[in-house]
Amino acid sequence: MRGVETAEDAGPQVRELPMSSLTGIAANLRTAHGRPWLRAFAALLATLTLAACTGSQTGNELGYKENQPGLVVLGDRQDLVVFSLARDLGTGPNRIPLTLLRFDRSKIIDRAHDLAIRYGRLNEEPANNVEDVIWRPWPLGGGAYTFTADFDGAGVWEIHVVLKEPDGPISGKAAIQVSDSPRAPAVGDPAPRTPTKTAETAARIAEITSDPEPNPDFYKVSLDDAIGSGTPVAVTFSTPAFCHTHTCGPQLHVLTELRSRYGDRAHFVHVEIWDNPREMLETGDLGVGVVSPVVGKWNLPTEPWTFLIDGNGIVTARYEAFTTKEELVEGIESIFAPN
Repeated sequence: MRGVETAEDAGPQVRELPMSSLTGIAANLRTAHGRPWLRAFAALLATLTLAACTGSQTGNELGYKENQPGLVVLGDRQDLVVFSLARDLGTGPNRIPLTLLRFDRSKIIDRAHDLAIRYGRLNEEPANNVEDVIWRPWPLGGGAYTFTADFDGAGVWEIHVVLKEPDGPISGKAAIQVSDSPRAPAVGDPAPRTPTKTAETAARIAEITSDPEPNPDFYKVSLDDAIGSGTPVAVTFSTPAFCHTHTCGPQLHVLTELRSRYGDRAHFVHVEIWDNPREMLETGDLGVGVVSPVVGKWNLPTEPWTFLIDGNGIVTARYEAFTTKEELVEGIESIFAPN
């Protein structure tokens, strides 16, 4: 089993994670002194830092490679390495999370007020200015900048970032692929009313989730029943023990905090990526893994994902990759706010 990718494994780009490629790249995170998500999150930060040093050493041309929809590639070698953590992008408004690093591996922390971000089509002057960039700190340090980008057509777009520094501005950019429509449900779409596995005993819960410290509340209600209940729903699709991005455990920890905050005002559901996690854990054979049919019905190209759904069963927010509690609270509060 593999753990954190090395720089050589990761290559110069942040890669899309199709479900078909999950087998063989997972890491069993059960042995982390009772807090598996802590080690996992530290691994993520290390991976991002290592990957920052694997770009081309010469030339100023954008290293774009047209491989898969949503593939994100490092920008040209200027002063900043720009990672977009969003892969599944469609025309219209999209949430974009970015991580920024210097080429000396140092992270750009909490500098939203010093950033100027623009975006536009590949090889065109970026005409769209970003006004809503927010710094989102992660639990163990580091974090991501989020903003909204409104794409008026499909194709390859570039994100240009300029950071104000005492010795003068430094810059970098990244290319992203935008499709006509995203693969996963978009904001405004009816949420797919898919049945999911439920359990009440510890033994049964262990059969339907890879989380070594599961929250029983996440498995009491089937997702289709939750969506049809008239109550808002927060659902996370993730696989804590086999997470390619090492953020699934931290994301469920956030979901637990939200459950404690909102109680019965909303349903909170976890859907395991794998249909047979217990068999995978007991055999140690990732080759026996079967992707949950729910993942296919939601058409998820990566993991983890979190969706917010209002009382009418409509998707009000979608979050690809790890999302902080504060950002999810903003989305939940908007559901409860009076029209």
